[in-house]
Amino acid sequence: MKALQKLKARIEGRRRQRRYDAWVRAHHLTDENEREMRSRIDSFSKRPTISIILPVFNTDDRWLRKCIESVKGQIYPHWQLCIADDRSTRDFIKPLLQELARDDDRIIVEFRDANGHISAASNTALALASGEFVALLDHDDELSPDALFWIVNELNDHPHAKLIYSDEDVIGESGRRRSPKFKPDLSPDLLRSVNYINHLTVYRRDVIEAAGGFRVGFEGSQDFDLLLRVIEKLQEDEVRHIPRVLFHWRAAKGSVAENSDAKSYAHENARRAIREHLERTGTNASVEATDFDLHRVRYSTSVSARPSDFSVDLKQDVTSLNQSILNSKDAIVCFVDGDLEPLNSDWFDDLLGFATQNDIGIVGGRVIDRDGRVIDGPMIVGTSQIVSVAFDGRSYRSPDALFRNCVIGNYSAVSLSSMALRTDLFREVEGFDEKLKDSRLLSADICLRLSELGYRIVFNPFAAFRQPRTKRRIAPSKGESDHFRAKWGKYFDNDPFYNPNLSYDDGTFTIKL
Repeated sequence: MKALQKLKARIEGRRRQRRYDAWVRAHHLTDENEREMRSRIDSFSKRPTISIILPVFNTDDRWLRKCIESVKGQIYPHWQLCIADDRSTRDFIKPLLQELARDDDRIIVEFRDANGHISAASNTALALASGEFVALLDHDDELSPDALFWIVNELNDHPHAKLIYSDEDVIGESGRRRSPKFKPDLSPDLLRSVNYINHLTVYRRDVIEAAGGFRVGFEGSQDFDLLLRVIEKLQEDEVRHIPRVLFHWRAAKGSVAENSDAKSYAHENARRAIREHLERTGTNASVEATDFDLHRVRYSTSVSARPSDFSVDLKQDVTSLNQSILNSKDAIVCFVDGDLEPLNSDWFDDLLGFATQNDIGIVGGRVIDRDGRVIDGPMIVGTSQIVSVAFDGRSYRSPDALFRNCVIGNYSAVSLSSMALRTDLFREVEGFDEKLKDSRLLSADICLRLSELGYRIVFNPFAAFRQPRTKRRIAPSKGESDHFRAKWGKYFDNDPFYNPNLSYDDGTFTIKL
């Protein structure tokens, strides 16, 4: 059985790679694209200098040259490359960097007297920066030629932005690109599970300096530690996501992109960064390792009474259901389909811990079938099916798409089949929309209403259930679908927790061609 599963995984992996190869070809930067971008630069009201921070240590000659060439080849010309060599021992590095600095006065190099590792070297590079914004770059990675153009374009459209990040992929030694990371917009709970923001990240320089720069002791996750310290001080609208692949992460021998265990210490440093982040924000929670050496946050709760428990079969009409919940004296209302079998004994605590957090609106679990395939859970809003289950039909352990199928994160909606929320929030939005009967539309609607009030919607895959019998789902009526579409039309083809590079035919995270 395991051999068959591995074979299926390899076949699926090859299929996804072929699709991404086609996507890369379709999004190739043309000469006409470059001319249009250069013309638009002249019309920008803001043309800030972007200082690119580049710590260097014993980099392979090929990758260092390609890295620096990717900066010199930027369409946007107002950049500064701040290089700190961390006392490399390879003979070619110093003369190479000196030559590059002589040839382009936008390149500044400082040679450190002693090796201090990545955090210290990054701080040395940061001290060289004079630009209004700072971009982070590793010594063997590459920027796309239009990377800084789109960053500045975003700054002109959103001048209040203080942190900008883009999508990314992995580039192999042959130059073939793979493993695209098509990211959601800001997802605080996903960020506490995996550093999905990572590359390309651009900060206002005063923000990064106010945070104290990079901290020694967090090597391997120093960028993540900085990110958490910065982001906890920002407003949500000060963080911007550009859904374009602007960064290519080098997969070379010994790199983390090629093997996540190459720097195993980085995982524990990441968890330490999350723990300290939780402490700084006054959050009563712990963090532990989970699958793929990622992170799982567990919230403590003072709620001891068992919540009201309602069936999702909706045998009573929605009006009666609303009245039952609105009149409840319990602090939490929990929906669990009566046909479901819990897969873990602490599923209730997994839901309750999140539902009792003041800034969380609704938390939902995951439902799989007898073969371990996802059949219900988080949902993508605005698909051809109105709402679609994320990763529908995929193995519950499928790790692609930023591991979002396997870790806690945010979505626009979660399913009513296993869902919990505070009763006072249910009252705040006056219950379910009584024009809807379909359970998925009901739950998506109340999630969106709470989200618009500023509450986070959370998917917790550790609250897991199995549905032992296949159930045929009846599609919502045309009237319900039209009502939902009229109410939430702005989410169609525009779910902030999905990505415009992914197909809206369903919620399976398939690349759109």
